[in-house]
Amino acid sequence: MPYKQAFCLSAGFGKRLRPVTNHIPKPLFPVCGEPNLKRIIETLLSRGFQRIVVNIHHLGEKIEELISTSVKDVFLSKEKRILGTGGGLLQGTPFLKPDQPILIINSDVVTNFPMEFLLKLHKEKGGFATLLLTDFKPSNLVMVEEDMVTGFSRERRHGCFCFTGISVIEPRFHTYCPAPMPFSLIDIFKTALLAGETIYGLMGEETHPGFFWYDIGTPEGYINAHEQLLTGLSGESWNWIGKGAVIPQGTSLNRSIVWDNTVVPQGGPYERMVFTPFGILKAS
Repeated sequence: MPYKQAFCLSAGFGKRLRPVTNHIPKPLFPVCGEPNLKRIIETLLSRGFQRIVVNIHHLGEKIEELISTSVKDVFLSKEKRILGTGGGLLQGTPFLKPDQPILIINSDVVTNFPMEFLLKLHKEKGGFATLLLTDFKPSNLVMVEEDMVTGFSRERRHGCFCFTGISVIEPRFHTYCPAPMPFSLIDIFKTALLAGETIYGLMGEETHPGFFWYDIGTPEGYINAHEQLLTGLSGESWNWIGKGAVIPQGTSLNRSIVWDNTVVPQGGPYERMVFTPFGILKAS
């Protein structure tokens, strides 16, 4: 069996989800009742990944507790300060096999794309990296010609697509790491392109009918991911109500999420909102 290893980026502050992320790290936001990081790890393990590394910083002890009690075969790379997506990967190198490509995934991603397919395609093409892309106009910044990434734009333009936060990279990536930390994966990709390396882009929509991808790092993305999973974006009315949640009589909810053991304020109607024990989030 081909060796598969993955790195889950989980160290960030989740600023766009405050005040809730002052208490719960973004990777542990529940998606249909289960911490998203746990969903990602269990999916990777079920798809044959033998080694998974998770980097942690903000409220890292909560992620460490989840890993130690409910998930096996996972290594933790602890950051004393934020190192960036690229710096975090570099620090986690000792936990990774030095002769195998690395699947990298943001822990705030909800998708149905098969990660093993991206890894397989990367190995077949033989480039330095392969990026999973999608057409998401607010973040279409990756310049692509045919199936090759040519650069990264600072503003949206025709011919650009969105980087999903999912990629495969060769273990020689450290050759292109700038100094000092922090630095991002994009910094590594840019340096590699300048050095003549080949980076491929794969459009999720083109290879997998029914493909979906959501960045749950915003209230809108978090709610939209639930809508996809619960209704397939059919437009139907829906709510996700967690265990032990209390909804006062006469309170109206629609397309909203209530976490476990949360009391919803009486009133409403509430539309596209997230109720947690640590605060309320609303889609803009």
